[in-house]
Amino acid sequence: TGSAASSFGQAVVAAATAELGVPYSWGGGDGSGPTYGIGSGAGTIGFDCSGLVLFAVAQASGDQIALPHSSEIQATMGSPVAPADIQRGDVIAFALGANPGDFDHIGIYIGNGEMIDAPDTGAFVRIDVLNTYWQGVPSVIRSFG
Repeated sequence: TGSAASSFGQAVVAAATAELGVPYSWGGGDGSGPTYGIGSGAGTIGFDCSGLVLFAVAQASGDQIALPHSSEIQATMGSPVAPADIQRGDVIAFALGANPGDFDHIGIYIGNGEMIDAPDTGAFVRIDVLNTYWQGVPSVIRSFG
């Protein structure tokens, strides 16, 4: 499961893949690409996790879908997807902290149990494996296509 994708999902993955290696910048990223972030990201042009997602979805939709720069809000938007039905380009939001429903990280599923994300300060946009750590974390899957 999780290998098929709509043309929209493929376009989301293509947009995110083109940004591999871009620095993490807290608050960084908009519908046009990497930007200076805020706070700890103020001196770095790049993406945070929700900035990368909003960029990829904006690019795939021809700027018709403008997501907010918030993983918590992105996790409530689009259409819900059951884990067994995940496809390339779907977005996965994770509740890493103790507060249920506080989705503080988000990434883009690319197939084969992997996602593209902007993980944290000092890192770069990269491919992460959805291993036991991620699968043990409360998550929701959303589709915007």
